[in-house]
Amino acid sequence: MNKITKIASVFAVALCLATGLNNVKAADKPANRGRIQIQGPDVEARLGKNALSFPWAQDTVVSKATALEALDGMVKKLTKTEATDRAAAIVSAKKFITNAPATGVDQLPVPKSWGNKEVSAKRIDIEVTTGKAFSD
Repeated sequence: MNKITKIASVFAVALCLATGLNNVKAADKPANRGRIQIQGPDVEARLGKNALSFPWAQDTVVSKATALEALDGMVKKLTKTEATDRAAAIVSAKKFITNAPATGVDQLPVPKSWGNKEVSAKRIDIEVTTGKAFSD
């Protein structure tokens, strides 16, 4: 086998392996992914970064009931001051979830974010990164 044939063979094998790996990775990724997160320096200092986060990665669409339950669970972990600082954001996030179409909202191009006008870092973010979320 000459040098060019060996290089071509190695390239062909590498291409087959790469294509096979890409197909496996795509098949393993759930159809619906995203998260709801309560953010802010106050919460991060007290509980740690990403402590109040509800991520999902599943083939079925996460339901409104599950999302609202997760958000309520995170809100219960806030201190009174932290909850007060995010009161309007909590209402807005719940309204967004509740008012989603029966089949769910589609992937969002950017996260939805509701925050305290005085301290924008104190906020609630909703990300639907793949698929849909918040079905009936």
